[in-house]
Amino acid sequence: MAADKKTKRAVSPELYVRLLALAILAAALFVGPPWKTWLAASGCGLAAGVFLVQAIRGRPTRRTRWLNWLFALIFGATAIWLAFLR
Repeated sequence: MAADKKTKRAVSPELYVRLLALAILAAALFVGPPWKTWLAASGCGLAAGVFLVQAIRGRPTRRTRWLNWLFALIFGATAIWLAFLR
């Protein structure tokens, strides 16, 4: 894990992947229709993967494990739907 220089706390690697997924989804707003669907589907798939990893590893807490499963299911279903929408 990388350390934040100001607070010296460890930064979770999932945070970087979430930021990448958000950047991919934001890029989908600015491209044309053929690529828009693929970028949105890949961003949703990446977000689903992050939530799935967090649900399996039990991060950040055990109480929110079910919420991570729910978000993984929602983003995964959206990615599949977008892939078949093209």
